[in-house]
Amino acid sequence: VDLERIQARHVDGVLHVSIPKAEPAKPRTKAIDIG
Repeated sequence: VDLERIQARHVDGVLHVSIPKAEPAKPRTKAIDIG
């Protein structure tokens, strides 16, 4: 996991953390919502 690319933001009291996956075949962003 590329720690420099992890994005976290607070929206309406919910912490949104976006962790980009390092797989070139699947450039998807895994979203984790912690409320």
